[in-house]
Amino acid sequence: MKKLTAVLLFSLFACGCQDQANNIPTETPDQFVDRINRELAELNTEGGAAGWVRATYITHDTAVLSSLAGQRYAAWHSRAVADSLRFAGQSMSPASARALEQLKLGISEPSPNDPEMRRELAEITTELAGMYGAGKYCPDDGRDCLDLGQLEDTMAKSRDYAENLDAWIGWRTISPPMRDKYRR
Repeated sequence: MKKLTAVLLFSLFACGCQDQANNIPTETPDQFVDRINRELAELNTEGGAAGWVRATYITHDTAVLSSLAGQRYAAWHSRAVADSLRFAGQSMSPASARALEQLKLGISEPSPNDPEMRRELAEITTELAGMYGAGKYCPDDGRDCLDLGQLEDTMAKSRDYAENLDAWIGWRTISPPMRDKYRR
């Protein structure tokens, strides 16, 4: 009996050491979801501020800030999705199951695991957003150039077919320089 107790105690001790040695957290799915939601709230604050500054002041400096925030989010998201896979097949609350599913599907451009490729992706998406925000349609007939807000106003308020068609076609002229970046 003493040998069995000693073997069981050793096994329990070894399991505890293995978790620490492998640095595997002993979180439940609900605890994991709570933690990633807290982390996401912090990242959203940073990303939101960087995005607002970038959209308001389209400069090289704000592009750097926005790109760095995007890189941090992408790295976090990749790690969070990978960490969430350990809960596959486990019993959990419907809210946690939904949160983990949303985490896996919650990004439109999955980030590469390679930090250099992730940096490149963040820089490209930041540059594309800046190109879109700074884009202007300059009619050939000498009228003033129009930005997206002015073209949106025209399309929202005007009932003149030709004016709306001109605004729609004009806005599409800003996208050709973006094509190669989208391809990349």
